[in-house]
Amino acid sequence: MEKHPAIMSLSGEVVIHAGKFGESLCGADLQCADLRGADLRGADLQCADLWGADLRRADLRGADLRRADLTNVDLDFSCWPLWCGSFDVKVSMRHVYQLCYHICRLRNSSKTFRVIKTLLKPYANRFHRIGRDVEKIG
Repeated sequence: MEKHPAIMSLSGEVVIHAGKFGESLCGADLQCADLRGADLRGADLQCADLWGADLRRADLRGADLRRADLTNVDLDFSCWPLWCGSFDVKVSMRHVYQLCYHICRLRNSSKTFRVIKTLLKPYANRFHRIGRDVEKIG
């Protein structure tokens, strides 16, 4: 795949400046792109290759990530879409642990949730930010 025309290369790094995209990034090669703080609201990133990209603090609200490759992507402090646009995304175990941690930090008094939390806790406690800005779940 060729680099998408909306991408600029600066000093060998791929950078997308913050700002909403009017065009589709579907299938774009965004490997190792510096997308920190990018406004990707509503962006069509279906099947995009974002392997190793930096998406810290990126706004992914409404972004369509279906079948995108987010392996080794830094998603810290970004916004994970909770709609079908996040279905079938390829992720690292780092993301699985992070999502488990966030589920375990929800508050719900049902017995079912307590069971779910008990099952997820060993994975949630592998979250990479434990000891830095969050605590281990007891």
